[in-house]
Amino acid sequence: RFSSTHRVAVVARDTFQYIKGRCEVALALLPVLKAAGVEGVEGAAGAHRRKGKGSRAATGEPLARTIQRLGEVHREVEFQWIRMFWLQGTRHAASHGGYWKPRVEELTQAWDAMELGYRWALAALRTGAQTLNPKP
Repeated sequence: RFSSTHRVAVVARDTFQYIKGRCEVALALLPVLKAAGVEGVEGAAGAHRRKGKGSRAATGEPLARTIQRLGEVHREVEFQWIRMFWLQGTRHAASHGGYWKPRVEELTQAWDAMELGYRWALAALRTGAQTLNPKP
C-alpha cells in the first residue's frame, strides 16, 4: 500500500505555509552569513569581539546561533518535506503535480540557498581559524 507523504494539516507544523514561513526566516539570515563568509568572522562581528562580547552576527545573536537556526530549518526542509515527497517515487510525484510538486520545488530552491549559506559559514570559520592560528 502506498501512502501519501504530503501533510494532512493535523497541526500548524504540517502545512506548507508553516514551512514556507520557516524558510523565509532562514533565508533572511543569508546576508549575515554571506558577510561572515566574505569578510570572515571579524568582518561580520568585529566590533563585538573587540568589546569582548565574542563573535556575533549582524542580527545581534552569536554567529554560531545564526548558523544553528539555519541548520534547523535546513534539516526540517530536507528530511521532513523534500525527501518524504521524492521517497515515494516519480509516479507519486506526477500524481501530485498540480499542487505539491511546485511547492516542493520551491522548498528545494530554498534548501539550495540554505546550502549556499552553509558554504559562507564554513568560509567564515576557515578564515577565523586561520586568523587565530596563523601558519608560521
